[in-house]
Order: sequence, then C-alpha cells, then structure tokens
Amino acid sequence: MNKISLICLTYERHEFVRRQLLYFAGKPINLIIADGSKKPLNLKNKGKIGKMNWTYFNISTKDSFFKRLIKASKLVKTKYVCMIDDGDIIFWSGINKLIKLLDKKKSYHCAGGFSANGFFLPNKKIVFCKDNLKGIEKTIKLDSSASNRLLKLISMQLTGIVFYSIIRSKLFLNLIKEVYKNRTSYPISNELVWCAFIAIKSKILIKDIPFCVRMDVPSISLSSQKNTKNIKERVFSDRGEWEDKTPQEPIRLIKYLASELQKQDGAEIIDNNKVIKNFFDIHKNHFKNKFSYSDHFLITYTKNFFYHYNINKFWIYSFLIKVLNKLFNQRDELIEYWKKKFKTNLSTEQKKDLQKVRDLLCEYPNGVKQIKF
Repeated sequence: MNKISLICLTYERHEFVRRQLLYFAGKPINLIIADGSKKPLNLKNKGKIGKMNWTYFNISTKDSFFKRLIKASKLVKTKYVCMIDDGDIIFWSGINKLIKLLDKKKSYHCAGGFSANGFFLPNKKIVFCKDNLKGIEKTIKLDSSASNRLLKLISMQLTGIVFYSIIRSKLFLNLIKEVYKNRTSYPISNELVWCAFIAIKSKILIKDIPFCVRMDVPSISLSSQKNTKNIKERVFSDRGEWEDKTPQEPIRLIKYLASELQKQDGAEIIDNNKVIKNFFDIHKNHFKNKFSYSDHFLITYTKNFFYHYNINKFWIYSFLIKVLNKLFNQRDELIEYWKKKFKTNLSTEQKKDLQKVRDLLCEYPNGVKQIKF
C-alpha cells in the first residue's frame, strides 16, 4: 500500500497536470487531481501506472477551491499527504526521504525540504534556479511553543516551504476542517492561513535536502489581476486598509488563531497584537512578492514602482529589468544550484532524480500537450 497522497489543485493548466502524471508514473504514490477548469481534462476518473494510482475529478463552479479541497481530502487513504502545485515539481527523492524521517521521528507531524525558484531558458535548453531564502542552509526545527513556531515561521518566510510539505493524514484532515470553518471572504492568502494552523497544531521539521523547484509559469489568477484596468487598486488597495481600518473578517480569524495559541501555550504567553501585526505584514506583501519572489531588491523596487503607479510597461521598463537581471539576478543550473546550496555532493538517488526533473522540464517547459496511458 502506498504511504503518501499528493493533492494537486489545478485550474486551466492541463498541460502541467499531464507533466505531473509523466514524472510520478510508476512511483508508489496516490495522485489526487482536483480540477476547477471550465472544460474537464480528458482523463479517466481513476487509473494506475505501476505503483502510482491517480484519481481525477472536476468541479468547475464559481469559487470551487474549498469544494475541491474538501472532496480531495475525503479521498485520502494514506498515512501522509502533500499539497502540490500543478506547475511545480516536488522531487520524489525528497518525498521518499521525508517519509522515512517521519516514520522514525514520531513526535514531528510535518516535514519539508528546501525549494528553489526555477525558470527555463529556451535558447540554451537549460533550467536555472535561484535561492529565495538567503542564508538558510541547515535543518530547521520548529518544535518549541506554538506561538514561537508561528512567529518564526512567518519571520523566516517559510510559509511556502511548509505549505508544500509532508503532513500526517490525521492532522491534515483536522486542518482542512479548521481552515474551512474559519475561511474568510477577504483575500487572505490560503497559504498563510494554512501555515498558521500547521504551526499551531504541529511540530515541524525542515530538512536540508532538495525538495521542490517552483517553476516560473503563468498564474491564471494573477494574470487576470494584472490585466484588469484598475491594477493599482486591485493589487495594492489593501495596504492602507491594514494600517487604517483593518477589515473585521481577518481580525476575527487572527484573534481565533491567537486564542488557539493561548490554549496551546497557556494564558498571557502570546501577545495577540504581535501575532496580528506579523500575520498582516506578511499578507500586505503577498501580491507584491508574487511579482518578484526571488528577485534582487533593486529589481523588486523597480517592478513595484511600475505597478504601483500604474505605468504602462513600455521599452524603458523592459530595458531596466534586462539590465538589472544581468547585473544582480545570478542563477545556477538546476543540479549545480543544489550542490552549491548545501556545499556537498548529492546522493546517487538525488542525482538521478534531479537529472530526470531537469530533462522533463527541458523537454516539456510548457507542459505536456498529449499523453496516452
């Protein structure tokens, strides 16, 4: 019986879903594809390739995120669960290592590894990677009080790593209920809410291993925001609200989180205002960070300037970004990146796995158009 289920929430990116199927074919996992696209993927509801089992369903109603997540969670029959984005690749070598780690360390409920931001260079057919967590190279243990776990998680910008991590299924199912019960119509990032609950409920271990490459692919939701006429208002309008008149729904949610922390740590240990401020500060920068997740700060400021003042991106913008990228945005080839990051040789399993990932991304940078099973 397979030990882990991967839940892939996807929307209008079937090519990337096919690429996931191609990569995980034959591996001992259960892949659950929760599709919100208007037109369903031409794929059977259930299938098997070697040890890999897949389950596919489509819910295309408006705001189907939680409907798909809840249905996917009900399909989990394995010991562990991991969320996976359709455009990214989570390395099987990393998954396998973390499963063995959690099997051994019973006190930890959640384990993750390090990710890199990647992009494909067509003219050279090379996948480059860049570090988005400067100076973090060692194993990180978040096993002290719940309040300290949450604040450390946010201050170290580890939310993305924890969102794409391996979780014990029992905890995962409880998290789904808690997050759904405290969902908000105000656009707080689901990733941040999810990570807050994980930090409160579990001890977390982030192992110093290659785990994921988060590819620079078009974001459906973000592109729709970029194309709106009022981009400045859509993306940056919340900044003033957080400082002047914070909406009540997020206040209610964060107070709930703070009260949960108090239950875990005891009365008066956690300062509600500190939790709220840290959480809101992360949220304020959420969309801004989407534009330049791992850029040098000069590139970040340049992009923010053009978006913030709603300036059309004419030739001077392209020229400035090209020059800044050349000067500051140094990246390494995928396998060399991981060697440099941990200053050590990769294991044979990791080398083979990363080679397979690199070949797959080079061959199908925009996903797989057709696949037959």
